[in-house]
Amino acid sequence: LLLELRDRDAPIAAPEAGAAPECVKASPEIYTSVYDDPRVRIIREAHTPGARDAWHSHPEMAGYVVKGGLGKGFIPDEKDGREMDIPEGAGFVQGPVASHSFQNAGETPLEFILFELKTPQK
Repeated sequence: LLLELRDRDAPIAAPEAGAAPECVKASPEIYTSVYDDPRVRIIREAHTPGARDAWHSHPEMAGYVVKGGLGKGFIPDEKDGREMDIPEGAGFVQGPVASHSFQNAGETPLEFILFELKTPQK
């Protein structure tokens, strides 16, 4: 698995002020930082069946689904959440998220690799 960081004109977006804590601080039992430098942080996300993480935020990121299955995403405006079938081997790109929570709604483990992009330091 390789993430290519390219030069870009648009700045990297971060969560807005007042956002929930970052994922590795909110739910360290689910999110593990495996690499961190000034440009990117790579995180392993592992949800056992039924596990739900605490409300947290993300900067702009890309991800890869290592182990897929049934998940349920929650945002503050939706109390019941939204179920999603997450295919193994899929990739995704996501803008910044100020606050959300995720639950493994299936009977098998879910695992992701997240690549959180950082705003370049000047």
